[in-house]
Amino acid sequence: RVLGHFEKPLFLELCKHMVFVQLHEGEYIFRPGQLDNSIYVVQDGKLEVCIQESDGTEMVVKEVLAGDSVHSLLSILDVITGHPAPYKTVSARAATQSTILRLPANAFQDVFQKYPETLVRVVQIIMVRLQRVTFLALHNYLGLTTELFSSESQAIPLVSVASVTSGGNASRVVRRQLSNLSEEERAEKLERHISLETTDSGRLPSSEPPLRRSFSLNTPFGYSDAAGGAKPDLEALSDRHRTEIGTSSSDTTAYKPVSKKTVTVTEMPSAIFHYTQNDTPIQEFGATKQVNTILEAAKKDLLTLMKLDDISLLNGKVTLHQVTAGTMVSRQGDQDVSIRFVISGVLHVYQRKIDSEEETCLFVTHPGELVGQLAVLTGEPLIFTIKANRDCTFLAISKSQFYEIMREQPTVVLGVAHMVVKRMSSFVRQIDFALDWMEVEAGRAVYRQGDHSDCTYIVLNGRLRSVIRLDDGKKHLTGEYGRGDLIGVVRRGGGLASQTWRGKS
Repeated sequence: RVLGHFEKPLFLELCKHMVFVQLHEGEYIFRPGQLDNSIYVVQDGKLEVCIQESDGTEMVVKEVLAGDSVHSLLSILDVITGHPAPYKTVSARAATQSTILRLPANAFQDVFQKYPETLVRVVQIIMVRLQRVTFLALHNYLGLTTELFSSESQAIPLVSVASVTSGGNASRVVRRQLSNLSEEERAEKLERHISLETTDSGRLPSSEPPLRRSFSLNTPFGYSDAAGGAKPDLEALSDRHRTEIGTSSSDTTAYKPVSKKTVTVTEMPSAIFHYTQNDTPIQEFGATKQVNTILEAAKKDLLTLMKLDDISLLNGKVTLHQVTAGTMVSRQGDQDVSIRFVISGVLHVYQRKIDSEEETCLFVTHPGELVGQLAVLTGEPLIFTIKANRDCTFLAISKSQFYEIMREQPTVVLGVAHMVVKRMSSFVRQIDFALDWMEVEAGRAVYRQGDHSDCTYIVLNGRLRSVIRLDDGKKHLTGEYGRGDLIGVVRRGGGLASQTWRGKS
């Protein structure tokens, strides 16, 4: 029930690392301050999962019975990626004398050494759980948006880019980048602009072939395309496949454009520089060398962030984009997504409110940060919209190109997934302890009429039917539920509340 969504060889190997823990009533199995590095499964007895309030009081958020578990897959991912952290507000204690099975998270690392092909799959399972379960529950049904994300900057210093754009004085530009980030974090909603100057230095010679350029006439570099080859590349970009999400009541991720008075939104980037190794050298304008140098420098910084072993893994898989203020980079619900690494400027990330045309700014992606990696890892539609409210330059790696990199170096998923988890708020981490992922066989009951009601359910896949057993013993079908539907909640007194006993199965 707890690890059933992992492949059988991985599951059996993990079971070898389990240990038994005996607890007396009132005894804690973990408290805030202790390392969050294990999965706990109740064999018999009962545990209470508590959240510690700011005044030190504890509130019980979940009762864990025999066969159920206490864990956060996000915490397991922290251990897998080499960033274990202590519990901050969550604790668990025995409500009665209990026997607990403990699975240390470092068991996954031993398994990955034996089954290296399972690394990507396990990380993807955790990411899918985060997107489908956690975000679906908190956003679609509780209407939460900004509460789910941390606005703190995760930017790395762009040392290589700074060495190019500063004419050799990299430390000065890096200090300016970090000081500007600090100012933005103090500003409301991170709305101030960060920019890195791009002077023509040409100090770093490029060891790679020249760029094949495609851009519009109003490109910020100030020159036009003499070869006239912009149209095919730009058309290919604008014709990328987009999946429209249905407008049914159970699907709330459909995107509708929202007009903004301050920005003119355009879908067409101002300039796209496609880097390929097979391009034939041609005569370029003076700025081409600078563009190529910036691309190579940015690839070095991206190499550091993604913890790649060899920069050649990025050859032919990275495109350099320059977009003007008002460009719609990606829409909520897009299937054709990319990982974007901001070099200069900022990208604003928005999400539509439930049952509203209004958008909320979730966070701002600064130079040295990634955005879009969750959708690429999971293969799910993009859960937010990405806009450039100011001129911005970034690198992009498409989903298919990133999968090629994963095949060459599977461990790349660790660094990218860690960036996703760092963006989550502490509130999401708390909720992750309260959510369970259940697998129910066909014909089995999720709950039965007359059972105690203490939780709600969200259908991830498959179909469920609700029935009522009448006094004469006959069963009456009352409804069917599919992916995204919420069950186990009734309306009482104008609000949502769980009833004491289940009225149907």
